[in-house]
Amino acid sequence: MLLEVSSHVFDIPERLKEVDPQLRVLFNTDRQQYEVWGRDLYGPYMLVAFKELDQRALTAVRYGYWVARNTGWPYKHLLQKQADIDYRAEQARYQKLREIEYGLQDDLRFMGRPVIQGAAF
Repeated sequence: MLLEVSSHVFDIPERLKEVDPQLRVLFNTDRQQYEVWGRDLYGPYMLVAFKELDQRALTAVRYGYWVARNTGWPYKHLLQKQADIDYRAEQARYQKLREIEYGLQDDLRFMGRPVIQGAAF
């Protein structure tokens, strides 16, 4: 579920509206992170997501707008960067799960059998 953040201790939602009045800050309760959403002719889209709402979000959005103005590629670089971050986080999560699975398989292999070093039954 997405909840709109209208005020913040660092005034990030208001400062983002200075960059583009269409930007909104939402809190994703499923992922427990703040997301900056924009709107264009094709509908709403997510720009960036952060665990904490601070200056990094503002800097990332300003950088994305700068890239869009100077290159003509709207948000392509910024969205690709966010996709790379999400991909690396997902790969790290899968790696942790694989390590847990491997450890459990190793533990269950000897379950119910006496283990003596150097001998297998």
